[in-house]
Amino acid sequence: MPRTILVVFSQPTGADQDEDYNRWYDDVHLGEVLAVPGLEAATRFRASEFQIKGMEPARRYMSVYELDGDPRQAISNLFAAAKDMNLSDALDRETAQAYVFEEVTARRTDELSEHVDQETRRQGGGPQGTGREGVRR
Repeated sequence: MPRTILVVFSQPTGADQDEDYNRWYDDVHLGEVLAVPGLEAATRFRASEFQIKGMEPARRYMSVYELDGDPRQAISNLFAAAKDMNLSDALDRETAQAYVFEEVTARRTDELSEHVDQETRRQGGGPQGTGREGVRR
């Protein structure tokens, strides 16, 4: 079964609610959500001030929840637990969005380039280069 995550986009009800929203999310909501069977870990993100021109995010905050086991069961457990969760007035419930994603490709680094560079040096090739010699993109 591929690795599965729940991605939630949300924002406070107003600019003056940012501190209350973050306090609630970190001190209350994350603990409640992570107590739900099937939700294993969480990471929160805030939209950077730097954005690609014309591609500003619709929501300021994103939470990524790592699911364990059957994602359908985890989401079912989450919905069952949601009725007892403490939701803050600082959370804009009208604009929150949630999506489930499954892994298509495992996390990658430029490991292939590093391997090619090490092989080049091992075979007597010149000094360490950029690590991109022989790598097609």
